[in-house]
Amino acid sequence: MKFSLRLWQTLLFITVIVVAMLTLSYTLMSSTRRSVTEASKEQIAKEMSNVVVRVGAQGPFGANKAAIDRELEQFSRVFRADIWLFDETGEKVFAREGNTRPGSSLERLVERSIREQDYATVLVPGREGEILAAQPILERGRVQAVIAIGENGADAREILGEAERQIAIAFWVALVVSGLLGAVFSEVIARQVRKLSEGALSIAKGNFDLRLKGMFPDEVGELASSFNLMAERLGHAFESLSEQQREIATVVETMAEGLIAVDESYHIRLINPAAARLLGVSSEEAKGRTVKEGIAEPELEEPIGAALSGRQVSETYEHDGKVLLLHASPIRSGQGKPVGVVLILRDVTEQKRMEQAQRDFISHASHELRTPISSLRGFIELLQGGAKQDAKVRDRFLATMETEVDRLQRLIEDLFTLAQLDAGRLDLKPTVSAVADIIGEVIDLVGPFAASSDLALTAEVEPDLPNVVCDRDRIIQVLLCFIDNALKHSPSGNSVTVFAAGDNGAVRIGVCDSGPGIPPNDVPRIFERFYRAKEAGDKRGAGLGLSIAKEIVEAHESAIDVVSSPNGTTFSFHLKKA
Repeated sequence: MKFSLRLWQTLLFITVIVVAMLTLSYTLMSSTRRSVTEASKEQIAKEMSNVVVRVGAQGPFGANKAAIDRELEQFSRVFRADIWLFDETGEKVFAREGNTRPGSSLERLVERSIREQDYATVLVPGREGEILAAQPILERGRVQAVIAIGENGADAREILGEAERQIAIAFWVALVVSGLLGAVFSEVIARQVRKLSEGALSIAKGNFDLRLKGMFPDEVGELASSFNLMAERLGHAFESLSEQQREIATVVETMAEGLIAVDESYHIRLINPAAARLLGVSSEEAKGRTVKEGIAEPELEEPIGAALSGRQVSETYEHDGKVLLLHASPIRSGQGKPVGVVLILRDVTEQKRMEQAQRDFISHASHELRTPISSLRGFIELLQGGAKQDAKVRDRFLATMETEVDRLQRLIEDLFTLAQLDAGRLDLKPTVSAVADIIGEVIDLVGPFAASSDLALTAEVEPDLPNVVCDRDRIIQVLLCFIDNALKHSPSGNSVTVFAAGDNGAVRIGVCDSGPGIPPNDVPRIFERFYRAKEAGDKRGAGLGLSIAKEIVEAHESAIDVVSSPNGTTFSFHLKKA
């Protein structure tokens, strides 16, 4: 049988009242009984004092026994009490009784009074309210007789009975009132509890804005305050969780890597735009379908199966000309059992290309270093073999060796510069420089070499150009690279021009030649390290100059412009004016 909270509280309230009333009733009755008993003892003591005085007024005890008997008889009638007279041995010599049933209690009381020579009282066992008192009559320190009085306790019993009736009436009144009050209080508390229950149900449905009001300032009120605080904190926590979910969703949606979540039945639970873009599918169409149906990518099924067995898998595979890196990890339940797989896809095509370029760079660098070293070793062996005896041959060998050493030094310097560029440690030292001075210095450096090659090296500098902010030495290095390429690839009798002109608030500096130009297919690759056009022939260098020049110009927040045709090539860039 199911009881409501209100009934339980009412029964509990009544039970508490009943226990309290029973305890109070017992306490009151005990107190009343003690009070009545004390009053009875005081009353019988007064009566005893009265009778002793009256008996004493009759003269010596042995000479006036008849008068004493009359006094005792009269006392019994007046006070409606039993009275006895005993001699010094405890023998009964007078009795006026019938109201009490003292039994053996009277004899023991008399014996005690004779023994102690003092007043004594006793309650008759089993006879509520009945009390006996004994007073010895002493002459010259000896007991001559003992007077005993017995009260039947009718008055005491009447008082106690009335007290019991009043207590019983109060008990039943309290019981009825407590039942009514208990029902009222229980209804009030039950109403408060119903509010709490309804509030909890509302919160369970997601209404964290609910607040309980109008509660009493008691334990239930404190519970309501705690409930409101809980609702507020849950609201904040839910809002924070929602915000985190939105942040995670945003991260998943915007991350560059592709992400796919698959359950243990191979159904796609999540696929972000990056993954859909890499695999060429629609996120909406793929979600909820199996991997085979939604993606049709057989390369994914084996890694998913491996991840569902508890292993992590990383591998690469090709898809539509792209190289994709796949990482599969198991999603585990609270018991550690794999219940799904998360796949991370990343396009590593460019990374693989860079790795290949790095391998090519190392291969080319090794080749470029090995060539002059092998040449030097060959000349040294020839000189050691006797060629040094011929002065002309020796001088020619030494001149060639010097050329190879210079080539080796330039290559090492270029490699060091590239290392600085790759590490981001190219330390530019910008200064304010005059463009005409920079170009003049370049002409002075390269002019003799151009003349020896039957090439005309000229400068065309627009007058009144503003000064520029640049690392002078690095810009000279760039121009020397441009001029070196132009001189190498220009036929004898042609000209190479270094020019500078104002252009939209900046200064455009460049080099143009009248050579055969760069093949169109080679133009996009001329800035790659160690790349050399096939038409360069034996005049080609290590293929690092333009790559270094590009990095230096970009460090100056500019870019190299290349214009090439069969009639010549122009390299140029812009510098900010001071």
